[in-house]
Amino acid sequence: MDSPTDQTPLLGMQQAIVNFGPELLLCASNQGGVAASYKSIGSAIMEFEFLFQLYPELDAACFCPDYAGKLCYVLKSAPDADFSPQIKIYDGDSYRKPGPGMLKLIQSWYRNDLLYVGDRPEDEQAASAANIPYLHINAFIKEYS
Repeated sequence: MDSPTDQTPLLGMQQAIVNFGPELLLCASNQGGVAASYKSIGSAIMEFEFLFQLYPELDAACFCPDYAGKLCYVLKSAPDADFSPQIKIYDGDSYRKPGPGMLKLIQSWYRNDLLYVGDRPEDEQAASAANIPYLHINAFIKEYS
């Protein structure tokens, strides 16, 4: 991807998100391109900012920019009283999927029922390790669009 605006919505995803309901939506990504030095942290942040424009229902995005899984960046789509500043950096362990770190961090903020939607085996493994129900993105779109 040369520019954050190269992202395009997945066919049926917007409608699936709307039909899914009023639940909070978050994104969790490994961002291997940062770890491999193909792009910068700033580029990754710009991609997520554009993702918030594509999917305004998204509340936040978490990403792990290193192969060791020690860091997790969290971006909010909009600032709020409970989360300031708009970007936080967490230092810990097992943030990189298939480790459960990012999902456990999300669980610590949102105690309600969670559903993790992903497209890779690491996503399903991370959800399983965090004891969060998982649905492949194709199944999510099929069920909710």
